[in-house]
Amino acid sequence: MISRSSPVTFENYVKTGTKKIIGIGREVVGLRKDGSTFPMDLAVSEMALDNRRLFTGIVRDISQRKAAEEALRTRARQQQAVAQLGELVLRELELQAVFEHAVAIVAATLEVDYSKVLELLSGGEAMRLRAGVGWQEGFVGKATVSTGLDSQAGYTLLSDAPVVVENLREEQRFSGSPLLVEHGVVSGMSCVIRGTGGRPWGVLGIHSTRRIDITLDDVNFLVAVANILSDAIERERVETALRESEERFRILADSAPVAIWISGVDKLWTHLNKGWLDFTGRTMEQELGNGWAEGLHPDDFERCLHTYVTAFDARQAFEMEYRLRRHDGAYRWMVDIGVPRYLPSGAFAGYIGSCIDITERKRTDERFRLYVEAAPNALLMMDEHGVMTLVNSQTEQLFGYSRVELLGQPVEMLVPERFRAAHPGHREAFFRAPTTRAMGAGRDLFGLRKDGREVPIEIGLNPLRTEEGPVVLASIIDITERVQAAQRLMNSLREKEVLLREVHHRVKNNLAVIGSLLYLQSTNTQDEQTLRILQNGRDRVRSMALVHERLYRSEDLASVDFGEYTEELANQLFRNHVLSANTIRLKLDVEKIPLDIDRAIPCGLILNELISNALKHAFPNGRSGEIRISLQKTGNGGLVLSVADNGVGLPDEATLQARRSLGMRLIHSLATQLDTHIEFLRRDPGTEVRWSVETSHV
Repeated sequence: MISRSSPVTFENYVKTGTKKIIGIGREVVGLRKDGSTFPMDLAVSEMALDNRRLFTGIVRDISQRKAAEEALRTRARQQQAVAQLGELVLRELELQAVFEHAVAIVAATLEVDYSKVLELLSGGEAMRLRAGVGWQEGFVGKATVSTGLDSQAGYTLLSDAPVVVENLREEQRFSGSPLLVEHGVVSGMSCVIRGTGGRPWGVLGIHSTRRIDITLDDVNFLVAVANILSDAIERERVETALRESEERFRILADSAPVAIWISGVDKLWTHLNKGWLDFTGRTMEQELGNGWAEGLHPDDFERCLHTYVTAFDARQAFEMEYRLRRHDGAYRWMVDIGVPRYLPSGAFAGYIGSCIDITERKRTDERFRLYVEAAPNALLMMDEHGVMTLVNSQTEQLFGYSRVELLGQPVEMLVPERFRAAHPGHREAFFRAPTTRAMGAGRDLFGLRKDGREVPIEIGLNPLRTEEGPVVLASIIDITERVQAAQRLMNSLREKEVLLREVHHRVKNNLAVIGSLLYLQSTNTQDEQTLRILQNGRDRVRSMALVHERLYRSEDLASVDFGEYTEELANQLFRNHVLSANTIRLKLDVEKIPLDIDRAIPCGLILNELISNALKHAFPNGRSGEIRISLQKTGNGGLVLSVADNGVGLPDEATLQARRSLGMRLIHSLATQLDTHIEFLRRDPGTEVRWSVETSHV
C-alpha cells in the first residue's frame, strides 16, 4: 500500500481520474506490512466491469536505484573533496595548513565526529596528534597514541593496510586507545600516510560516536586523501632540502677559491659569490643582471656575449676565456666554464659557472691540465722514471690520496705489493717501444688505495713528447662494478647449470621408471608378440634416457659426445638381445662428435631401431655373424652413421613390408624431423643402412 506520507495517493487518483503512473518525477513511498517504508514506482490504470470501476497497479521497488544514486552522489562529493585538497596542495600552502584543511574536508565529506592526522615520532614507539577535528581542546598537537596493538593507529601501521572498525567495543584485533575511548568512539577507519621512500610517516583516520556503514568508496576516498598528504609531505621535504642545499651551496661558493656566478632562465645573473665580488671590487647589486659584463675587456665583449647566448639557447655547457677588470683596474685573463642547471623536476633553471684567473697559466701545458681535470676517468701522467707529474681529481677519488700526496712520488705506490717488484721492468719496456695501447692485456690489473684496499682497474697508456722529455698519460678506470656484475652473472650461470643438471637427472629417472614399468608389464604375459612390443618400448626409452644421463654427467650441458653414446647404446642392446658373444659380434668404428640434445635423442632412437632390427632379423635360427657400426665426420663438418651386417640380407618384398612396421615408420619420421635421408643398401652378404646429418644440423 502507499504510505500516507506520499504526496500522491490512490484516493487522489480516484478523485481526479488521471490515468498516469503515480509518482513520475517524485518519490512515492511504499508501506510494508512490518511498518517499514521503501521508495517505489506505481503505475495505475482503470477499467469498467459490470458497471464497476476496477483499478490495476504495477509496483516496482526502486530501493537499489535510489541507493545507487546516493552512492554516486557520495562518490561525486568525495571526488570533489579530493580535487579541492589537491588544489590546496598545489597552492603551496604550509604543511600544517594542508593537514588542517585535510582533516576538515574528510570529516565534512564522510559526516563523522572526528578526523585526525597522526605523525610517527622519532623512535617509532608513539604517534602525535598533528591535526584533527572534533577532539577536546588541548589534545591536537599534544596527545600521543601508541604504535602497538593497544591502538587502532598502531594496528594500522603494523598491517600496512586500511583498517575498518565497525564497533570498537567488540574489536578483537586490537584494543582501543585512551584517545578513542575517552571520546566515545564506536566506528571508524584509518590508513597509512607514507613518507620518503614509501616508509610510514603516520596515520590518517576518521571516527564516529555512532555505528556507521563504511563502504569501499569511503575507504578509497580516505586512501586518496592519504596519498595527497604523502605528496605534500614529500614536497615539503624536497623544498626544505633544496633550501638547505642552496644555503650550503652559498656558503661553499663563498669559501671557494674561484669566482662563481648563477643565472636564471632569462640569461640574467642572479648571484655571484664572494670570490667574484672580491676580484672585481664591486657590490652584488652592481654585478647582478648584465652588470657583470661592464668589467669585460671591450675587445672580448662581443665574442663572450655570442658564446654565452648561443650555449644558453642550446642548453649546452660552454667554456670561454676573456679579460676581466680586477679591483685595481688591471685586466686579468679568466677561463669561464658554465653548465645548465635543472630542478629536481627536470625543469631548466638557468646556468651556473665558475671562473679562474689563468693569467699566469696561459701556457699550453696549463691549458692541458684544465682539460685533464674535466676528464671522466682518472688520468695520471708520469715520466720515464715513474715519477707522477700530473693527476686529476678522479685519480684522487679513485686512490684516496690528495694531489699533494701523489705529485712527485713513484707510481709504484699505487701498485699492489705483490706486483710492485716487476712493475719497473714493465715500465722500462714500454718506454723502449712506446705505443698507445692497453696495459696488461689479458691480465687482471689492480690498483692500491691509500686505505690498503685493492680495486680492479683497466689502464690505457698514451705516450707523449714534452719539452721535459717523454711521458706517458695513463687513463685509469675503476671496473669494480663490472667485475661484480660478471661475478653475479657467473653465479647465476652456475645456479642455472645445477638446475639444468637436475632436470636431466629427473628426466633420466622418469624414463628409467617407464622402462621398469614396461619390464614389469612384460612379466605378466607369455605372448611373444606382446613381449617383443614391450621389449622394443624399453629399448627406445633406454636410448632417450641414455642421452639425459650423459648430459647430466657431462661438463657441457649443451651437447653429448655421440661417439661415446653410440658405443654405450650398442653394447647395452647387445647385452639385452645376444645370449652368446660368440654368436653375433659387434664391431665399432666411431669418432667423438658433439651433438645437441634436440638432435641426439632422435639420432639415438634411429640408431636403436637399426641395431635392434639387425639383431632380430639379420641372423635367424642361431646364425652367427657380425654387426658393424660406423660414425664418422664428413668433410663439411657433418656426420655419417652406418649400421651394417653380414646376415641374410633384406628380401625385395620385405623392404616395403618393413617400412610399414612401427620401427621403420619411427625411423622415417625421425629422419624427416632431422631433415635427413635414410639409405637401405643391399650388400653381399647382408644389409647396410646409412644416413647423414648436414653441417648446419650438427
